[in-house]
Amino acid sequence: MRFLIRFSIPTTQGNEMVRDPNFLKNIEDYIKSTNAESVLFYCLRRRQNSNFVIDVTPADQMPKVCEPLFMLGGKVHWNMVMTINDLKKGL
Repeated sequence: MRFLIRFSIPTTQGNEMVRDPNFLKNIEDYIKSTNAESVLFYCLRRRQNSNFVIDVTPADQMPKVCEPLFMLGGKVHWNMVMTINDLKKGL
């Protein structure tokens, strides 16, 4: 199943993370380990946010996918998402 993983952290805390010289390597390692299809970074409502589109199969792997983000101290939300092709298959 494909999920949209939304990670959100207060801007001040996010700025501190970005200053860490290992930050980019850690994010890249996370992206590679989850085989993220898409990754976006943005600011919204005084928080730094990241969106990751990840295929999590089977769904019981969700804790393994989310735990590294929980360890960063932010909020993590997820929703199942579909592409247009997925939607066509379901109709």
